[in-house]
Amino acid sequence: MDIPVYFISPVAESSIAFSNIYPEWLSDKKQNMAYYPEEPFTHAYVMVV
Repeated sequence: MDIPVYFISPVAESSIAFSNIYPEWLSDKKQNMAYYPEEPFTHAYVMVV
């Protein structure tokens, strides 16, 4: 099930970045994906800079 999630916050971008640089608290599958050149989370593809 794909459910869109929208962050409307001045700190949302830094919160998402934090999840990408501290993979210790993630599941084993997500921890392994953190070291690949692709994004481990789908929300990284929908971010607008």
